[in-house]
Amino acid sequence: MDDENDSMEMYLTRIDERLQQIVGILKMTQRGQIEIAKNKILDSPLKKSIYELCDGKHSVGEISKKINKLSPSVSRAIAEMEAIGILGEVKVGKKTFYQKLM
Repeated sequence: MDDENDSMEMYLTRIDERLQQIVGILKMTQRGQIEIAKNKILDSPLKKSIYELCDGKHSVGEISKKINKLSPSVSRAIAEMEAIGILGEVKVGKKTFYQKLM
């Protein structure tokens, strides 16, 4: 059973890697539109401060503490920035950190 789980996990990891490559290609083709959306989002001082802290070393909770805002507000802003492709998740064990992609 463990071999089967390991095999499935490797298969899913390969799928995830391939999907990330596809996302990267799509972002490159939409770079101009993403830049426009990024500039619009970063007009907000709150979102700009959150974006600046997304260096791959901070979780939502850590960002929330640094800017003295509630985690749900930070999570919503991060989700919005992820949706347009300027932020991405970095998983380390069970922790999730956020990193600028553009």
